[in-house]
Amino acid sequence: MLREENGSLWLIDLRDGERHSPAGIDLTETWRSESPDGRMILFAFQKWASDDQMLMCYPKIALLDSETGEMRVLTRELSGHYEILEEFLDENTIVIRSRKDENGGYYLYVYEFT
Repeated sequence: MLREENGSLWLIDLRDGERHSPAGIDLTETWRSESPDGRMILFAFQKWASDDQMLMCYPKIALLDSETGEMRVLTRELSGHYEILEEFLDENTIVIRSRKDENGGYYLYVYEFT
């Protein structure tokens, strides 16, 4: 990712130097990670959780296929509880953990991008 002085962002393919626009998606407050095989790049858009002053939740997650340049975006409804991004289960599956109840129970959200 390249951030220019004017604030614009580009995704650059280091194999051929080609620039790709993130198509109007704000990548300034994101967590980024690569899949185990390095092909997929996860962008998790962060927002402060309403039930915690130090932890985040993820209203939008996106998966970029570095070979095709295709980015798939999922917008999520949030409970307001903090979430922990467990990242990749495999090359196309993302896991997010969220504390939801007073007994310390957790929910796992599993998203498979196909």
